[in-house]
Amino acid sequence: MEINRLTMETNQFRETKEFYVKTLGFQLINEDNQSFILQAGRSELRFIEADHRTNPFYHFAFTICINQFSSAKKW
Repeated sequence: MEINRLTMETNQFRETKEFYVKTLGFQLINEDNQSFILQAGRSELRFIEADHRTNPFYHFAFTICINQFSSAKKW
């Protein structure tokens, strides 16, 4: 299955954006006060600001091409 666009909530909006953009190096393609969208390969990840009384949690993985595994592991 290929996911083209995924929307997730976060109650740590600023920290989540900083992690994906600065730490992981994803390209920020759009943002406003309540959401931001990242380019992840051919897919888009959209994060929206959640109510601070909630604690949304997700677990997902990105596929790494076999010929890039060693360099990704070193990184």
